[in-house]
Amino acid sequence: MLRPSIQIKLRDSKNTFNYKLSKFHPQTQLEKDLEGIFFRTDERDALNQKKNMINQQHSTKEWDKAKKLTNPYELIHIPNRKIKSESISRYDPLSRSFFKLWELINHFDLIRDRSPITTAHLAEGPGGFLEAVLFFRQRIIKIYPLQDHYYGITLNPYSKEIPGWNKASGIIKQYRKNIEIDYGIDQTGDLYKVQNIRSFSDKVMNNNINNNNNDNLNSNGAELVTADGGFDFSVDFNQQEQLAHRLIIAQLITGIRSQKMGGSLICKFFDTYTYVSAELLYFVSCLYEEVNLVKPQTSRPANSEKYLVAIGYKGFPNKNSENYYLKQMENLLDQWDEINNKGLVIKSIFDHPPQFFMDLLGLYNSASYKQQIAYVDYTLNIIKNKPDWKQMEMILDFQVKKATEWCQYYHLSVNLESYFYQKYLHRLKIKNDSNYKPSKTYLNYLNGLDQYFENFVGYQDTYLDTYLDTHLDTHYENIISFND
Repeated sequence: MLRPSIQIKLRDSKNTFNYKLSKFHPQTQLEKDLEGIFFRTDERDALNQKKNMINQQHSTKEWDKAKKLTNPYELIHIPNRKIKSESISRYDPLSRSFFKLWELINHFDLIRDRSPITTAHLAEGPGGFLEAVLFFRQRIIKIYPLQDHYYGITLNPYSKEIPGWNKASGIIKQYRKNIEIDYGIDQTGDLYKVQNIRSFSDKVMNNNINNNNNDNLNSNGAELVTADGGFDFSVDFNQQEQLAHRLIIAQLITGIRSQKMGGSLICKFFDTYTYVSAELLYFVSCLYEEVNLVKPQTSRPANSEKYLVAIGYKGFPNKNSENYYLKQMENLLDQWDEINNKGLVIKSIFDHPPQFFMDLLGLYNSASYKQQIAYVDYTLNIIKNKPDWKQMEMILDFQVKKATEWCQYYHLSVNLESYFYQKYLHRLKIKNDSNYKPSKTYLNYLNGLDQYFENFVGYQDTYLDTYLDTHLDTHYENIISFND
């Protein structure tokens, strides 16, 4: 069974812990004063120190090349236009995010109802998550004609750095009866603005695709809400978690306001060492039957990206409680710029979660910490030490093997014409020859595979041994031209 890289349940419908909404209690302090903002500071400090080595010792270009070699699942999809046809997956999506959501909805068995559904996709440009849902509903659930309704909102691109809907224009045009793109009241698509949150969520909630009786309000809303917002943190890895808080809060408010009873929410998080992150995760855990924190295999292992997957929306204890909490969070969102302009940061939003929850989150953080440290080290060593072609072949063989296993497990066609796949089969055939005698180097490589990362929460798999601490000096397009 193929499982996510790291996964832990923050809430299970079977557990006996008492999940009770914490008191809304926002606190601020001076930006330079970090006292009381973080927990498990030893792990966080060590991780930041390690990540700082990336910028201090190497160029961004060097790191970007090397991280593609240390990711076991990199060859599932190669975005490079010159060689994307060599990807192991035959399907060519709008972006790599397609595969992350594809993995999550398959792993958690989501949106399989054959009745028409509504979904909402926040901070969605260029459209990979929406595309994954549409493709899943048609190709896996086999619904024809498609009667679902998909809502999407993202920033209106005022610069080339913002991924708008241009890449998705063909899909949007083809499924114009199913897809509705929205930019909010002010047409910016900015979810930091409460008016845009309200207008978008009202539109989703007023869609009665599954509701012939409009008196039954519980049948309104989105069966699935996704929130995949992010921005370029490369200039400051250390502030990544805090910089993401505002966006995560905006997405959670929008998601909860748009959610159908019994529905599911998927929201991207980054590092989770601040009490604010812990409080937000606990807040969501009080509203859903099951809550998971997951790093998909398709998320590069050296980064802090992870996904909150909340299943079975229960809602608030009553309408007054719902109005109170969402209104208070919206007020905080409105005050964010004012807080920043005073040189302050948000220290806390709610009372701290109970200890049992902090212990669960701590388990995830420790596993994520070990994985990131190991892969950052591995990638830095790749940059430092150049491989010979035999070592490169072994790494690529391993990546082809992992990408092929992933595609087969998650029901995506393998690209049998891929250069990498063909070369892998060729070398495999040679190795299966009775007269073939593998080198000691190759045997050491194979023996190391089963010994690397076996202690992560909910995870046992095989990874490259430290023997392969080598350097990617040439991009994949140059590897293709290599004559072995």
